[in-house]
Amino acid sequence: MEIVLAIFGKIGECLVAPIGHQCGYLIYHDRNIENFKDHFQKLRDKRDAVQQSVDTAKWNDEAIAGEVQIWLTNAGKKNEDMQRFIADVEVKKMCLNGWCPDMKSRYSLSRKAQKNTEAIIELIKEGDKYDRVYISARRPLEVVSSSTEGFKDFESRKTIIKDVMEALRDHNIHMIAICGYGRDRKN
Repeated sequence: MEIVLAIFGKIGECLVAPIGHQCGYLIYHDRNIENFKDHFQKLRDKRDAVQQSVDTAKWNDEAIAGEVQIWLTNAGKKNEDMQRFIADVEVKKMCLNGWCPDMKSRYSLSRKAQKNTEAIIELIKEGDKYDRVYISARRPLEVVSSSTEGFKDFESRKTIIKDVMEALRDHNIHMIAICGYGRDRKN
């Protein structure tokens, strides 16, 4: 008799846990959906922050790391998928004109919400690595002359070229204007 009880006890343990897990999708449907929406909003906030850092780095003429671009692409795709999922959640809540909950839809939506939440959490963790989105290698500044024919090297030109080169090396200056008569070559 003890052997039979031990066998049925083991079978019960093996069956109860998976069945309880599956029933949890129905029981905790609203919690799973709300948890999903919270994490989805966090992902959107993180994506916006990284995108803003990328825009700032581009403005400063810095090269963007490839992995950051890939992450932004993945986050954008996930954002589109999750928008469609949220629309499905709103549509498939009830059946019979709202008189009773649609158990099959609630189960599948709750399950998808939990799976998507896990994927979003992983994407957010990956996005947390990108505090600095640019590659710090600056391109060297070059001075290229299209022609040296007829060029006279005056002392006044040397000081102007020296001032322009210093302005080009200054990382805080983003625009330089070189003025002169229209007939003069300023290249």
